[in-house]
Amino acid sequence: MSEVLTRLGKGLFPLTMNRADIPVRGYQPPNAGSDYQPGRKAAVLVPIVNRSQSLSVLFTRRSGALNLHAGQVSFPGGSIEAGDRTGIDTALRESQEEIGLDPGFVTPLGLLDFFDTVSNFRVLPVVALVDPRADIAPDMQEVDVVFQVPLSDLQQPERFQRYEVVRDGRRYHYHSYRHGEHNIWGVTAEITLDLIGRL
Repeated sequence: MSEVLTRLGKGLFPLTMNRADIPVRGYQPPNAGSDYQPGRKAAVLVPIVNRSQSLSVLFTRRSGALNLHAGQVSFPGGSIEAGDRTGIDTALRESQEEIGLDPGFVTPLGLLDFFDTVSNFRVLPVVALVDPRADIAPDMQEVDVVFQVPLSDLQQPERFQRYEVVRDGRRYHYHSYRHGEHNIWGVTAEITLDLIGRL
């Protein structure tokens, strides 16, 4: 397991990396130029629970009562607010608000590629180790379920199904991963694949 963490640490962008140097993936609207910027910025925590014999990735399923992305599987996170110094602060704050994750049990490791979404967000994924002793207490107004998937299961690329969609005249590919009753797809699946690819 220590070997996996070592590979991961080497594969991530440093927390201090200039954000302008981080690649951007995902949705691009028609006629978007190289300087395209979505209207809103967000950050998510990609939590890796560090158990003694195994690692697992923590996901949430958003409440079905939400106005945006209701019922979808996601990582804890949200919009960057004025009081947040960095996207890392956003990811930690939102994780505490959504699932009660105390930042004292979280060790940020590094960053993944930015992902642009069709809902006009540019999302910064922050990969972090989570102490398994951390209490998880979901805010049921925002999160229906919190669940974990063993990292070893996610490292089986054949389990990710690939789909194609045409939006605004452009072809895009997205992936879907089934874990029991949960469907991990869209940007969350792409972030997960980016994480796995760095291992």
